[in-house]
Amino acid sequence: FTTDSPSSISSIAANSTDIGQATITWTTSNPTSSIVEYGLSTTYQDKKESNNLTNDHSIDLTNLNQGVTYHYRVRGQDKNNSLYASSDQTFQPKSPAKITNISIDNVDEHSANVSFKTNVPTSSSVTYLDTGNRQDTGSQGSMDLTLDHQIQLTNLKQGTTFAVSISVSDEQGIQASIDAPNFTTGKDTTAPTIDNVKTDSALTQSDSVQTIISWKTNEQASTSIIYKEGQNGEEKEIKIADNLTTAHIAVITVFKSGAVYNFKVKSVDASGNEALSDNFAMLTPAKKANIIQVIISNFGDIFGWAKF
Repeated sequence: FTTDSPSSISSIAANSTDIGQATITWTTSNPTSSIVEYGLSTTYQDKKESNNLTNDHSIDLTNLNQGVTYHYRVRGQDKNNSLYASSDQTFQPKSPAKITNISIDNVDEHSANVSFKTNVPTSSSVTYLDTGNRQDTGSQGSMDLTLDHQIQLTNLKQGTTFAVSISVSDEQGIQASIDAPNFTTGKDTTAPTIDNVKTDSALTQSDSVQTIISWKTNEQASTSIIYKEGQNGEEKEIKIADNLTTAHIAVITVFKSGAVYNFKVKSVDASGNEALSDNFAMLTPAKKANIIQVIISNFGDIFGWAKF
């Protein structure tokens, strides 16, 4: 007679796709029962089993702890009550993604770059909160699943300290989050530089004066004119445009003809820094005399009996 050969155990695998759960699978050459002994050490504090005799084995483990390594071995008993066992194996249950290597750099007045890594591919979201005004918050992120994350925060308020938190989600939708270091945006305290101030005045067909004043700034800024008639006139300001630009053009229609005006140009940048030019003086063109006025003026010059 010939005795049965011992059952061999092969293809042992642990698969964990949900938090706190894992499935242990293996095959045997002969039908056996299914036994999994498992625990945090090789003493295997827990056990799950099935008495069905089969060649393909699958045992589900539940209530597993996250972030730890489990030891396990598989066993089986055949119809002759012969017991077979594997060597020690290990696995780590499914856990939320781990967020590491957090860095916040390239911080300027209105933006910052947040970079970090995850141990599994995830999407990412960075939430930022103004620590001085908790109603002022926002978030930016990416739906791309990746291990290396680069999130550019934009349109931030300058000179502000922000609290930051990072959230990620893996392909199963399992989320993880962590607080990141605070950061403070820079603040612009330098006023714009005003250059190339130019003026040009002309009379319109209705003999009103139209004056064009233009200048340039080295950064985006608003456009205003401050002027007064003569040396002792009342100083007034005309705000031409609030939209920010580096090329400024002001068209003035309130100047009188044949008058001397003193003016300065004014530009304010996005940070509220104000720039004023030097004082400039200009003489607007006089009104054109009509033919009757010219004739009377000429007679007056010749004969001295008429005045204009």
